[in-house]
Amino acid sequence: MLIEKEMDSLMDCQRLPFMPDTPDDDLVLLHQYHVSETYPMHSHEFYEIFYVVKGQALHQINGSSQIVTEGSLVFIRPTMCTAISC
Repeated sequence: MLIEKEMDSLMDCQRLPFMPDTPDDDLVLLHQYHVSETYPMHSHEFYEIFYVVKGQALHQINGSSQIVTEGSLVFIRPTMCTAISC
């Protein structure tokens, strides 16, 4: 049953396009100040790093879940399916 649930969440994973916001396209900076500003389950072709400044959230990655709290630094590899929620 758990494996079926994990597979369902991976099937809902949408691929986000790479949207550079710097002139040389080497670095993308995205500031999000609240979990409500994050994307639903998604993946992309670049590395993602996020830091939890305050509070906590549920981080889902490739069908697994973990609580991230203040001070957490998370590294996500390309093509991993990920989402953050309250």
